[in-house]
Amino acid sequence: MQAGKNQHKIVCRPFTFLASNGTSLSTLHSRYSLGKMENENLFLDNFETLYLFGKGKIVPENPVMNSYFSMLSSLISNNKEFSLFLVYEDFRDKGFRVKRDADQLLLKRKNSSVSPTQVNVWREDEICTFDDVAGTTGNLIALLDDQGSITLFKARKVDPHGEVHSVWPSKIETFNVGAGVCTKESTLPEWFGEKLHGVTFLGRGEREFLSARNITDDNLEVTRNGRIIADLLDRGFIVKTGFKYGSSFRGYEKGLESHAESLFHDLSAPEEWYKISRAVRVASGVRKRMIFCKVTGNSVSYVEIRRITDLD
Repeated sequence: MQAGKNQHKIVCRPFTFLASNGTSLSTLHSRYSLGKMENENLFLDNFETLYLFGKGKIVPENPVMNSYFSMLSSLISNNKEFSLFLVYEDFRDKGFRVKRDADQLLLKRKNSSVSPTQVNVWREDEICTFDDVAGTTGNLIALLDDQGSITLFKARKVDPHGEVHSVWPSKIETFNVGAGVCTKESTLPEWFGEKLHGVTFLGRGEREFLSARNITDDNLEVTRNGRIIADLLDRGFIVKTGFKYGSSFRGYEKGLESHAESLFHDLSAPEEWYKISRAVRVASGVRKRMIFCKVTGNSVSYVEIRRITDLD
């Protein structure tokens, strides 16, 4: 396309472009809700430029730049930006208005008066901490896999509570049996431990709980799992292993007569995002909430993550 001497242009410094097929700049600006009009020129940021170029709506004045690879190499500087752009493009194609805001995106429906939703973008192999997740409360999480497919999640801080009131004995005696530990006492709650022919076998976390409450004389060091079990028991849950669901624990809010409502997993240490995604998908598949935990001293914090399939 040959530019006239006074023809107005599309600017993404240091590059200039012309609209394809004689489309007016004001039409591009209004139709796609992109850029800013100044002195009848249209100024775009890098993402807006790459998006319109990829759609064939603009043409660079410098013919050397007239390939997607050249444009991509010039406008995207690192992997994080590329991940952001892939999500940006996906939302644009779905009819959303999207703006880049540093390392996040701002998302809203066209003609919506609702404030934009912040979108945090990660790749599946990136490391994530509990604080990373908790810091996205109210935002949308867009997770990219190795093939560029996007899965959406939302996280929120929660204060989980059950309705089970447990009465604990003042003292019990435990015995070592092979590699396990058990008790003959019948004063523990019926659901606590695993029963076998009148003997209750205790898991490590259960033993830590009993030791910390001085119900046994085992004098065990309390690990993170032990603190989570103790906290959930104090919150009114029945706590059982979550092994068959790939999580730390499953929690019953009302009793063992119904299915466990929640899965709990320790996220005190950093994890890859794909493991977090996997846990959420498993929990969703068995109709349970997926709640991650962080132990700080004697306190435990909780954040729930759920998969989002419909932004409406």
